Amino acid sequence: MLHTLVESVGLKQHLFAILSVDVLKIFKPNPRVYDLALTRLGIVKEEILFVSSNGWDVAGAKSFGFTVGWVNRQGNTTEA
Repeated sequence: MLHTLVESVGLKQHLFAILSVDVLKIFKPNPRVYDLALTRLGIVKEEILFVSSNGWDVAGAKSFGFTVGWVNRQGNTTEA
């Protein structure tokens, strides 16, 4: 599904990899999800910038050790 979507919107040539938690059968913020990026890409945490518009998602990635960016679409205060 993700590969089809990326191709249909013309992003395929801009991406190095497409990762999905479907292979793990678990979801964020389980640390194994974030570790998937390190394992599949062969890089270390310090090389990742994790970006999301979901506060809980950013909190999980930050807790794992990623540098994070929160896209505040609504202009809200940070989520508790």
